Amino acid sequence: MGRVMVRAGFSALNSFRIGHALVLAAALSSWAGPGLAQDPDAPPAPPTAVERAPAADQQAEPNDVAPVAYSEIQELIRDMQARLNKIDTLSHDADEALDTLDTQVDEAIDKLETRDEENTALRDRATGLSTELTALATTHDALSATLAETEDARQSIEDQLQDRIDTLADQLALEQAAISELEGNVSSLSALLETTAAERDQLDERLVVASRSLATKDEEATGWPRPVAHPTDPARPP
Repeated sequence: MGRVMVRAGFSALNSFRIGHALVLAAALSSWAGPGLAQDPDAPPAPPTAVERAPAADQQAEPNDVAPVAYSEIQELIRDMQARLNKIDTLSHDADEALDTLDTQVDEAIDKLETRDEENTALRDRATGLSTELTALATTHDALSATLAETEDARQSIEDQLQDRIDTLADQLALEQAAISELEGNVSSLSALLETTAAERDQLDERLVVASRSLATKDEEATGWPRPVAHPTDPARPP
């Protein structure tokens, strides 16, 4: 599109230059008239029959324009030639500028094509990222649902564990009470055992005394000594 516009501008400039030259040439021809090609030093040509005998209906006009001098025409030609040369110079500069512009347009078009390819790659990459983002969002939703289910299960397990801990605490309290009661019973039994042992020792001493008294009486009666029972005698019950 840029190349077409540049070429159209170049053609319009050339058409303007040619048209301008034609307009100047037509103006010169209409202004100078037939005297443009005549040398002022040359002898005048004889008049023709038509010029000698003008038509009856032709009347001489008192306001006819006088012929233009040859020097003025040459000056005008030189001025027009200078203008045409200037136009040619400007046209040449314009051609060079247009060539430079054409090169720049080509470079810009190449850059735009390269950028368009980059934009296409970026759009493809954005589409891929959008697809990945959609997949990640779906995975995130699934993980959120799984996490919610896991949280509910964890809360249920914690509640069950708390109930079990409360039950075990109650059982431990009951067992501690039973242990305290058993410890009290053991203390009572220990005291009773100590009392029983003391009573047994007293009975052992009384038995020894009674045995000695009985042995003395038997010895006095029979003359034979009788063995005295000892508290440590295996025959004695514990």
